[in-house]
Amino acid sequence: MKPAETERLLAAGGLAVTDRSGVRVNPFTRSLHLTGYMGVNYMVLAEKAVMGDG
Repeated sequence: MKPAETERLLAAGGLAVTDRSGVRVNPFTRSLHLTGYMGVNYMVLAEKAVMGDG
């Protein structure tokens, strides 16, 4: 699933994307690193909009 598809589904569910990042995985050192490339592995942070303050 491409990042744009994920973001479309989140928006359809009433969520707003607040951050996104690619993830580079190194299986030899068992480590993860954030990167700008979102072609393979990525993370998306989204939040539900709060309606009014009360």
